[in-house]
Amino acid sequence: MTMIKVQVPATSANLGPGYDSLGLALKLYNVVQVEIREDDAIHINSPIDDTDRPSALEMLALCESRFRREAGIKKRIGFNFSVSGNVPFSRGLGSSVTVRLGLVAGLNELTRSGLDRSTLFQIVTDLEGHPDNAAPAVYGGFTASGMMSDGSARCAMFPTPEDWRFIAWIPDKEINTEKARTLLPDSYPKADVFLNLNRIALITSGFASGNADLLKEAFEDRVHQPYRAQLLPEFYKVVGAAVGAGAVGGWLSGSGSTVLSLSTTQDAATTVVKELREMEYPGRIEILQPDNTGFQIID
Repeated sequence: MTMIKVQVPATSANLGPGYDSLGLALKLYNVVQVEIREDDAIHINSPIDDTDRPSALEMLALCESRFRREAGIKKRIGFNFSVSGNVPFSRGLGSSVTVRLGLVAGLNELTRSGLDRSTLFQIVTDLEGHPDNAAPAVYGGFTASGMMSDGSARCAMFPTPEDWRFIAWIPDKEINTEKARTLLPDSYPKADVFLNLNRIALITSGFASGNADLLKEAFEDRVHQPYRAQLLPEFYKVVGAAVGAGAVGGWLSGSGSTVLSLSTTQDAATTVVKELREMEYPGRIEILQPDNTGFQIID
C-alpha cells in the first residue's frame, strides 16, 4: 500500500472559557490523501498560492520529521500530499489539525508503524503547541485536555449527545490565530480568573453528563473573547441573537472567525438559524452534528 486517505473532523476549541483546554469534534470534514514517493521529496498536489507554498511545505516537513522520531524511522519519507473537504482555513475550526493529523495518521498506516491514538495525540499536540484541537480531532466528542510540566499531553473524552446541534456562523473573513493571541493581556484580575474556572467546571460537567441545563450562561468568558472580539465586531450580537432565539449559549470557535451556538434539538437549531439569517451578516450558516469518532482511515 502506497496511498491512503484520512478523514479528519472539524474541531471547535475553547468553548468560551476553556482556553487551550476544551474542545469539540463536529461532523464537518477534510480528507487528507498521502501517497509515498520513491524519492524523499514532499510535493503538494492541492491548489495553493505560490506565496503560501513555502510555509505549507515547512509544516508538512515538520510533521514528517516528528512522526519519524516517534516511529523510530531514520530515513526521510517522501510523499505527495493533498487536502480537500469542507473545513475552511483560518476560521477557527481546526483546519491546521486536519492537515497535521491527517498526514501523521496517514504515514502511520503507510509505514505500518502501529502507533496508537494516544501517541498520535501527543505528536499532533507537540506540533500544534496545545491540545485543544488535537484532542477532539483524534478522539471525537467533547474533550478536556492539557499539557503537563514534562511536555506530556493528557485528555479525557466524553461523547457528545447525538441529538445536540451546533449552529455555526462561518464569516467570509479570516482571522489569523497568532494575531489574535497578541491581543490578550499579560495578566488578569482575580475575579475574571475565578469566573472562568467556575464556567469551565460547569461546561465539563454539562458535556460529561449530557445535562444542557448546566451549560446555560456557562460559555461566558473573560480571558480571550472580550479581546478577540475586536477582530469580529459581530460576535456578541450573533451570540445574543442565538440565545434570544432559544440557544443554550454561544462562543467564539478557537480564535475565530466562526461563532458557534448550541441547541439541544434540530427544531431548536432551525429556529436559531432563521434568526441569524435575518441579520444578513456575510458568510454562511450551518447546523452541525457532533462527531464522536475522531479521525478515520477511509481508503
